[in-house]
Amino acid sequence: LARAAVRADDRQTADVAMSKLPASAKESADYHALLADIAFAQRNGVEMEHQLSEAARLDPSNRDYQMRLAALRLGATDRDLRSKGKETLTEMQNDPALRREATRFLAEDALRQNTTLAAVELARQLNSFPDKTYADRLLLLSALDAAKDNGFAAFLEEMKKSSGDDPEQAAALLTWFNVHKREAEAIAWSGTLPPGILGQKMVQIALSDSFVGAKDWNGLQRLVNSGNWGT
Repeated sequence: LARAAVRADDRQTADVAMSKLPASAKESADYHALLADIAFAQRNGVEMEHQLSEAARLDPSNRDYQMRLAALRLGATDRDLRSKGKETLTEMQNDPALRREATRFLAEDALRQNTTLAAVELARQLNSFPDKTYADRLLLLSALDAAKDNGFAAFLEEMKKSSGDDPEQAAALLTWFNVHKREAEAIAWSGTLPPGILGQKMVQIALSDSFVGAKDWNGLQRLVNSGNWGT
């Protein structure tokens, strides 16, 4: 119940459920991992680090705790902690069960640090995995864009072609355009989408953000008038 409440961002229910746990449960790795989830919801990085460290200590075989701790440490101000986090994730890239997540964390960190060549290399590696997600492909697109890589234009065209028949992917790519201040490109690409995709609510919401970002009020009005916002 406590974990479900944390995931639902129901702090009151989580507190009640946590208070009813027996003393023995509070000595478990899972308990400290749950406290780390609460700290994450509260954006308390110091407490999250402490609780994940304790969870990893109590259950050293749990690689998920180790990965979460390592990923958190990538954002630490302490250079040694950052180095330790990177070292752990780099080692995890050798494990087929962990390599995708570990590589994604490293690629995201490289992009944050503006080490764009490293970000491109890691994101390309991520994109080569058979279990890659659409979000992983968008990360490669971001890395190529940040690095001003010659392969950006071709990969963007590939993404446009592969995303046009899926409303979730179409909405995600429109959102990517918006985040990267390419609203005009988003609007232009939306004109190539099939009506059945363009009419999906998630696509219309993302496209409305494009019109707002481009200050295209006439286009926004047309979208509002034509859209099916109730489904």
